Amino acid sequence: MLEERRTWEFEYRDGTTYSCDIFYYQTGLLVKVKKMSNYAKKFGFGSKTLIDLDGEKEGLVPTEEWKRAKTGIHWFPGNTIQMSIGQGYLLATPLQMLNSYNVIINNGIAYKPHVVKFLGNMEVKPEGLINFNIRGDTLEIVKKSLWEAINRAGGTGWRAKSNFSIAGKTATIENPHGLSHASFIGFSPFNNPEISIIAFLESGGGGGEIAAPIVKNIVESYFKLKKERYAKRQH
Repeated sequence: MLEERRTWEFEYRDGTTYSCDIFYYQTGLLVKVKKMSNYAKKFGFGSKTLIDLDGEKEGLVPTEEWKRAKTGIHWFPGNTIQMSIGQGYLLATPLQMLNSYNVIINNGIAYKPHVVKFLGNMEVKPEGLINFNIRGDTLEIVKKSLWEAINRAGGTGWRAKSNFSIAGKTATIENPHGLSHASFIGFSPFNNPEISIIAFLESGGGGGEIAAPIVKNIVESYFKLKKERYAKRQH
């Protein structure tokens, strides 16, 4: 059993680092749609984040029952394969995508997001939105894979590599109406995260080529501004 888990860890890390769809296809077929749907919902997909903005969408986490009721057709293995890489019937907002990463970053917890123009003396109290137990060793494998996707030779997110130790993942979302959507989600610093970011560009192209450098620039600007503000307070 331990040897099987080690084999899975190496395969998962490679699959994430190099964005290997085939690894996720095989994993999806092994896990099956019911379990994928259940865990997707635990990570916040299919539910509003309750951000203080009007018009937020819930997205959609499909199930076998949903497809049968919606289309009159049963669920095929091909649907599972599509869902395993975030395609097919699955619908998600960029904020849901970011919050799913925050679950990993915060060891099983994600907080209700807010729109804040400036903080000043206002205190924003964190409100838990998602909270469930994830094995500590599993979390470490996922986190390490997200770091390697940027910092390991050949990783698809290498354009986000920075002295501020960014970890994250590229995404290139197929768009039936034109050029693919480009996305990248990253967090920093890796060992003690304090910022997480999603760059999502509609019809932007490749996530690694277009979105990853944007996240890198935002992270570096954030820490530069933080340093400048700290220096001002000292004077």
